[in-house]
Amino acid sequence: MNGVLHHIFQPYPVVRAIHESLINDGELRLMLYSDIAWRIATNTEPPEDVTNNPMRKTFVRTMDGVGEWADWYDADRIEKRFGSLFTIEEFSYITSDDRYCTAILKRKEI
Repeated sequence: MNGVLHHIFQPYPVVRAIHESLINDGELRLMLYSDIAWRIATNTEPPEDVTNNPMRKTFVRTMDGVGEWADWYDADRIEKRFGSLFTIEEFSYITSDDRYCTAILKRKEI
């Protein structure tokens, strides 16, 4: 999911469907807007919930010229949201300014 998950308002059902379609040792690879991207774009700390945050539109427009929704991620947020389905195998920031991060998630049997 290269550059998609951070634009999904309710990502858990999507990730759950992916989980169900993977084989037992399957993995999910993500590229996401990071918590650091939020800090750079808004000059504020990332909120737990971006839904009604007044800086959300600034974040969206800084990171992407179209669309109305974007969220930030770090390893803790990935674990909190999807840890019941996946284990984080790798997590890293991938750009010189750390605006983007990647993660490799291994499917858990549930």
